Amino acid sequence: TGKRETVVIIGAGGAGTACAQALRDEGYDGKIRIITAESSYPYDRPNLSKEFLTGEVKREWMFLHPENYYSDNEIEIVFNEKVMEIDLKDKKVILASGGKMEYDKLVLATGAIPRTPDISGVYTQGFYLFRSMSDASAILSALEKSKRVVIIGDGFLGLEIASSLREKDVDVELVGRSEVPLRRVFGERIGGWIKYLHEESGTIYHSGRTVQEIRGVGKVKEVLLDDGTLISTSIVIAAVGVIPAVDYLEGTGITKNNGVIVNQFLETPIDDIYAAGDIAIVPDPITREKRRIEHWVEAQNQGIHVARVIVGKKQKYSEVPFFWTHQCDKSIKYFGYASRIDSIKYRGSVEDGEFIAGYFRRGRLRAVAGCGMAEELLYLGELIKNRIKIKEHVFEDTHISFREFYEDMVERRK
Repeated sequence: TGKRETVVIIGAGGAGTACAQALRDEGYDGKIRIITAESSYPYDRPNLSKEFLTGEVKREWMFLHPENYYSDNEIEIVFNEKVMEIDLKDKKVILASGGKMEYDKLVLATGAIPRTPDISGVYTQGFYLFRSMSDASAILSALEKSKRVVIIGDGFLGLEIASSLREKDVDVELVGRSEVPLRRVFGERIGGWIKYLHEESGTIYHSGRTVQEIRGVGKVKEVLLDDGTLISTSIVIAAVGVIPAVDYLEGTGITKNNGVIVNQFLETPIDDIYAAGDIAIVPDPITREKRRIEHWVEAQNQGIHVARVIVGKKQKYSEVPFFWTHQCDKSIKYFGYASRIDSIKYRGSVEDGEFIAGYFRRGRLRAVAGCGMAEELLYLGELIKNRIKIKEHVFEDTHISFREFYEDMVERRK
């Protein structure tokens, strides 16, 4: 017998771990090696800003698999290691420790790193970024001494952190550039409702503001806003977006606009190299737009797809993006992809937290978001996935059940 084939996966997040698991589930019998810069086994990253931060979930419950899962399935994890570059000619990964690792197939799943805001004082003790389990654990330790926090950034992460900290009775002041949070994703009305929920929960919201300076000698003492407001605090958490981790790919010619270009099979232009997760720029199966999505379920789906392509089950990637966010005791789910829309149509009541919003472009439903109304949301997701058209007036007509509409349309297609 010849040498066993080796798949090397760079990154142990949603995409990398799902890829390794799917390879074994699909019967792949070659070697699998995962390289991670972290010291812990793969864990559920989205939960860091939710139940891990509130203290509902203990550290040991955060892991995606028990430790013995990896040894039982012959999945080797190389911890605390960073990839510096890829030797394409000899098919080797060059490691920061000086070592080299050979591959037959290479999966790029390095995810993203948190953006550090360009503000003086960000290297002072008491300032935190939020991405890893060690970040979240350090913040939990700091909260044992102080119950006042300033959060910079009103995207999903900043808002989820604010919500979790309010559950712990921490005094939270949130500074966001936008007047209405998440407007670009959900629209003005739902964004306004989310802001209202946070203010009702006791978060002091500084909207349309930026942080000018973090002050303190040696450790954080106060934060200065652009309108002159001074907020005293010893803890500042920045959640101002992420940068795809692709620096090690410089010179390979496969990166563009801060991501890795892949085709419909998630293959890069270089043979035997695939990309999945936050770094992958994927052609949208419906709009054909090139898209890069930073959501966990999408990363997992892409990782699983790459595994299937590697074992010879070569199909086009066709998953409809899905994500959810939990804030102030409300869960909002989102199906689809809508970078540009003409109109938003609603069912139910946004203000009562029981609604569905449909995002339309050129008369076609591109995405849906909802809180409550789970069954309706599910069937709308199926409509999008199966490219079944639904007109705007039908969407708004509460006499029409989405389930019946979907089943009727599927029947007609037969």
